Amino acid sequence: MIGCRFAREQGITLMETLVAIFILATVGMTITASMYTIVKNDEVARIHISAESLVRNELEYVKAIDYLKAPWEYQLPGNPPSFDLNHNSLPDGYDGYAVSVVAEAIPGCDDDIQKITASVTYHGQQVLRIETYRNK
Repeated sequence: MIGCRFAREQGITLMETLVAIFILATVGMTITASMYTIVKNDEVARIHISAESLVRNELEYVKAIDYLKAPWEYQLPGNPPSFDLNHNSLPDGYDGYAVSVVAEAIPGCDDDIQKITASVTYHGQQVLRIETYRNK
């Protein structure tokens, strides 16, 4: 009798094996896609945090300088402000970033108010742009 029972068992079928492989592959792809998304989102967040830090630095710098009649502009690195040629680079660790600051007079207003626009690019793509106003 024992021999007859084993003769009726067929083991795992090809279909069962294929279904198991499909389930494992789906789970593996889902985990891989999730990990990629997490890593990519972390990179995007890091870029935006760095851009915000650079913009805040430059806006603080602009607030600290004497009031200059608009228009004026500069870009770091590469094109420092004409009123401070020593301010010509970004802090260490910001490779690939560039900061542009533009001061414009506001049409129809007195010369005491300026619109300051600071923008950050990362490898040529704009990441952040902030506009603020400054008065004498």
